[in-house]
Amino acid sequence: MAVDKIVEEYIRTHPGSQKLHERAVKVFAADGATHANRLLDPFRPYITHAKGSRKWDVDGNEYIDYVLGHGGLILGHCHPDVVRAVQEQMVKGVHYGENHELEIEWAELIKSMMPAMERVEFFACGQEANMMAIRLARAFTSRRKVLRFVGNYHGWADELSGPASTGTVADEVQVIPIHN
Repeated sequence: MAVDKIVEEYIRTHPGSQKLHERAVKVFAADGATHANRLLDPFRPYITHAKGSRKWDVDGNEYIDYVLGHGGLILGHCHPDVVRAVQEQMVKGVHYGENHELEIEWAELIKSMMPAMERVEFFACGQEANMMAIRLARAFTSRRKVLRFVGNYHGWADELSGPASTGTVADEVQVIPIHN
């Protein structure tokens, strides 16, 4: 069968990734993946470095990175301006735990690009932002139900990851297939 030959070729050209996967299976709960959404049969490639829209694995295979950090790397990996800005900030400190001028400048820039936006709110992660979106949607619409598509990841909160058991949250989340 053609699929078997493709899998055999993948295994043959990824021996280093296979060895790392075998180690990872012993320490990570999700069949060797650090995240359940990173599962791939027989195993995922293990990346050593990336630049621009490309990344390379431990076996020297080159990939076009269509995901780019799930959207967070819109400028690509290691963009020189981003690298320079990060290096400049690292010597000043990275997490003050207090307000600072750069966050105001960032919010002002966002508002200038989206003039209809009245205020800006920053969150530590996408899950926090999605939870706030659900909270605001419920507050403004007085509706409780959440619609979620199979296979999409928006965080581990019950409303975002889908119902795992019966109960209030499970009753308020409807999961539907993509393209339905």
